[in-house]
Amino acid sequence: MTLIPLCIPFYCILGIVPYARNFNEDMPSYTIVQSYALNQKTNGINGRLLLLMDERFTPDIRERLWGIAEWRWILPPSSELFSDLSSLPPGNARVEIRNDLDKTIAVRTINKPLAKLKKLASANGANADYYLLSVDYSTEAGSYNGPATTLFKVLNAEFTIW
Repeated sequence: MTLIPLCIPFYCILGIVPYARNFNEDMPSYTIVQSYALNQKTNGINGRLLLLMDERFTPDIRERLWGIAEWRWILPPSSELFSDLSSLPPGNARVEIRNDLDKTIAVRTINKPLAKLKKLASANGANADYYLLSVDYSTEAGSYNGPATTLFKVLNAEFTIW
């Protein structure tokens, strides 16, 4: 990891020298876990709606973690993945709108690493596709525990009703 010292006067007076991180390093890689086609007429763009997650969360791992909260509870401490996630925590999931040239047009980062995306059927010939985004907020304990689902649509190449 490359560290670049920053000497901000206030911190230097206190004898503390903060460091800026090279953000190209030490970031998890992402993989597309779900994809839905978008079209100009309904969504204002020809492209795809994507759900991306940390590539270390394979389909099996995602299924085993959903509703459990902590990868530390599922993975054996002696496993390579446990060690890898301990040194570089999982990245938060994100939803992207990409055009037909695969250029990212809009991104929403989710504040948790696990999510699911589901397309709802249009009702009564409505000219809109709606999506359900479920985010796993499971925690060790507490009253706000479990998945939370948000309804949204893609209109004019943007997320709406988010």
